[in-house]
Amino acid sequence: DALNKDALLNTLDGLAERVRRKLGESSQSIEQFGVPLENDTTFSFEALEDYNKGSKLGNEGKLRECIPYFQKAVDIDPKYALAQASLGTAYFDLGDVVKAGEYSRKAFDLSTNTSQIEKFFIRHNYYQFTLRDLNAGEKNAQEWTKVYPGDPTGWEALADLETQLGNFPAAIQAGEQSLRFVQWRSQMPFELLSRAYQRANRFADAKRIIAEAQEEDKAGPHLHHILLVIAIAEQDRQAIQHEIEWNKGKPEEYVSLEYQAILAADQGKARQSEELFSKAIPAAAKEVNADLADSLLLDEARIE
Repeated sequence: DALNKDALLNTLDGLAERVRRKLGESSQSIEQFGVPLENDTTFSFEALEDYNKGSKLGNEGKLRECIPYFQKAVDIDPKYALAQASLGTAYFDLGDVVKAGEYSRKAFDLSTNTSQIEKFFIRHNYYQFTLRDLNAGEKNAQEWTKVYPGDPTGWEALADLETQLGNFPAAIQAGEQSLRFVQWRSQMPFELLSRAYQRANRFADAKRIIAEAQEEDKAGPHLHHILLVIAIAEQDRQAIQHEIEWNKGKPEEYVSLEYQAILAADQGKARQSEELFSKAIPAAAKEVNADLADSLLLDEARIE
């Protein structure tokens, strides 16, 4: 009966978290993808199992590897809206905005019987990836944080949207809210808040937040990209070189190469800029896809 099912799901939730911690899974992974089972709307434990495997891989940055598991989940349960939405997220992070929009639309169309918190997440993807309507996304995130003020994901969504809209004070406020959840602190809130500070030209505050992330061993490539942007803006040659060296050999180095190419062009070093773009473009194609490489080509054309 329903009571026994609820008890079972609660027990599995607790057991799953304990097992994942014993296996060494990071708190970030548990936080980002550990959706309580009763809020994860599928009637198939097999689909849920594949979804969780995909989520773990996605959290580790293995975007191509996570997609087959999400796909298996929706093959088993085609009405599994959260898995459809997660496919949209994975494809968007890979740079495939077309597939991201398609899967986000599917998730939205299937969201009638999902939980309220799932609806907020699904709408967030739908407004951003399908409709590309930042204002609708902002309203959704504002409501999300009002209904679920204890959900850091809602605050992160709001911080990201406000930054994209250029509402930096609101972005900073939302980013600071997301950092209140100490037990949930992954790299993402540090990244969103430091980017909001950087976009608001509050470089000292951005560097302070990144330093906090570094102290907690949560400073990944995106935070270093922000540091590189700040170093370029401040014309700090030593800091620029430090970030260039940090990025060397990493999968995301194409970002650093593009920033260097733009800087070289700004300094009137056309040949150096061309050489850097010639490295960045194939690297982007290799690590992400041809669409991202094409966007870098357009960037190069704009600054010529």
